[in-house]
Amino acid sequence: MQIRNLREALSTKKISVHELAKSYLERIEKNSDLNAYTYIAEDILEQADRAQQKINNGELKLLTGIPISIKDNINVESMPTTNGSSLFTKNKVKTDAALVKNLKEHGAIILGKTNMDELAMGATGESSSYGASLNPLDKTRTAGGSSSGAAVSVAADLCVAAIGTDTGGSISQPASFCGLTGHKPSHFMFDTSGVFKMVPDMDQAGPMAKSAEDCMVMLACMSAFASGYPQEPFENLNGLKIGVIEQFLEGEALEPIKNIIKLLEEKGAKITYLDFEEALTAGELYAHYAYSICSKFMDEKLKDHQHLLGKEAIRRLELGRTFIKEGIFSEAVSKKSLLTKKASELLAENTFIIGPSATYKAPMFSEEIPHICTDWINLAGLPNLSTPMPVSGLPIGLSITSFPRMDGKILALANLIEQWN
Repeated sequence: MQIRNLREALSTKKISVHELAKSYLERIEKNSDLNAYTYIAEDILEQADRAQQKINNGELKLLTGIPISIKDNINVESMPTTNGSSLFTKNKVKTDAALVKNLKEHGAIILGKTNMDELAMGATGESSSYGASLNPLDKTRTAGGSSSGAAVSVAADLCVAAIGTDTGGSISQPASFCGLTGHKPSHFMFDTSGVFKMVPDMDQAGPMAKSAEDCMVMLACMSAFASGYPQEPFENLNGLKIGVIEQFLEGEALEPIKNIIKLLEEKGAKITYLDFEEALTAGELYAHYAYSICSKFMDEKLKDHQHLLGKEAIRRLELGRTFIKEGIFSEAVSKKSLLTKKASELLAENTFIIGPSATYKAPMFSEEIPHICTDWINLAGLPNLSTPMPVSGLPIGLSITSFPRMDGKILALANLIEQWN
C-alpha cells in the first residue's frame, strides 16, 4: 500500500498505528529467512503509540505512523551501526543521522536496520558478515547490493519504504532486481552527517519504495522540506528531449527499453540515440577510482583493524592500493573528469538520459554479476532513479538521470511512466 493510502487509513482510524506496526513486526518474524534486517528496534510499539497520540491530536505529518527501515551504515539513535561488518562493534550509537532526525520529525516509525554488503563493498549482499539477503521474488537469486536488505525489506512488505545508500549503483541495482523504485538524489541536497562514507564525492543516501510518488515523499522528509519536495509535474512530453545510450541496448533489457522508448515517443518526447562508449567502460573506471579512495580511507582511519574484514572488502582494498601504486588511480581521476564533461555535453542537449539500470534480471547467487549500467552516472555526480519496466517474469529497472537538482523532474517523469504502465 502506498504512503498516501496508509495516511488516509490512519487519519480516518480505519487502522491504528499500533496495529500497523504490529503487522509489520509479524511479517518480519515470519520472513526472517530473507535476512533483510540486522537489527529490529526495541521500541517499535512505543513509537507507534506516540504516533497515534499525534494523530489523535490532529498533528498528522507526511510520515506519521509510517513504518520504514534504515540501511545499517546510517546512524539511528539507540541502534547499532555495523556497516554489515564485524570490524565494528555492536555498541548502540547515541545520535541520529541528520536525515533520520528529519524522518522522525515527519513522524516515521523506524523498524530497524537493514542488511548490506560489508562497508558497502559488494554487488550481491553476499559479503555481509550477517550473510546474504535473499531476493523475495526468487530466493535463489541475489537482491543486489550493497543496499540488499533495504530492497528486500520493501519488496517483501517488511516496511513501507527504506533508506539505502549508493556509491556505484547500490540503490539502482537492488531496485532493478527487486522490482522497486529507487532514487539516488543529487549530492549536497541534504545533510548526510551520520552516514558512513568512504567515497564522499560519490556516496549518497536515498529512498527505495514501490513508487516514485513514495520516493518523493521520503525525499521530502529526509531532506527536511517543510511542505514536501516541490512537485514538478509535466503537462505533457511534447518536444521533451530524451537521450538513450546505444551501448546499453542489449540483453534481457532490450525489448523492455524499446517498449519504454515507443511509449515516450507516443507521448510526444523526442528520442535521440547517444553514442557514449565511456558509459559502457565506466565499471572499470569506477573500480580504479572508488577502490583507491576506499583503500586510502581505510589505511588512514582503520589500518589496525582491517584483519577483521571479509574477503570481498579485502580484495577491493588490495586492488585499490595497487591502483594507487601503479598510477592507475591518477589516470582514473583524469578519466573521471573527461567522463563528467561528456555527460554534461549530452545533458545539455537532452533533458534526460535513460537506459536500463542493468541489462539483465537478478542473477542466481552462483552466477557472476555482469556490468551494471549506472556507474557512469555515479562517476559524473548525477542524480539517478530506477523504476520497473513492464516485463514478464523477474523485473528489470529503467534508469533515468539528469543534471543535479533535477530530482523533482526525474521523479515526475518516473511517476508518469509508472502510471502509464
